[in-house]
Amino acid sequence: MISVDKIKENIKCPQFGDLNYGKWGAQKLEIREALKFMCDLYDSMDSIIKQQQERIDKAIEWVNNHIETYTQNGIGIIDWNYDADPRKLLEILKGEDK
Repeated sequence: MISVDKIKENIKCPQFGDLNYGKWGAQKLEIREALKFMCDLYDSMDSIIKQQQERIDKAIEWVNNHIETYTQNGIGIIDWNYDADPRKLLEILKGEDK
C-alpha cells in the first residue's frame, strides 16, 4: 500500500508551491488537486485523532489520580476521592483544561 507521504511526493508540482514535478506530475491538475485534498484531509483527521487521544490519556491519568481500587472479601472496590471536582474531568475531555 502506498503511504500518504509518498502520494504527496508524487503529486508535487509548481501549482502546489514546489519547484519541480513529482512522479505523477503529468497527471491532470484536477486529479492532482483531488489527491492533494485527500492527503490534506487525512492530515487533518490524523491531527484530530492525536488530540482526542491526548485528551483521553489526560482523563485516564486524572481518574487514576482520584480513585483507589482494592479488593475486600473478594469484591472489587472503587474508592472515589470526594475532594476531586469532576468538572475538571469534563474540562479535560472538552479540551478546555489549558
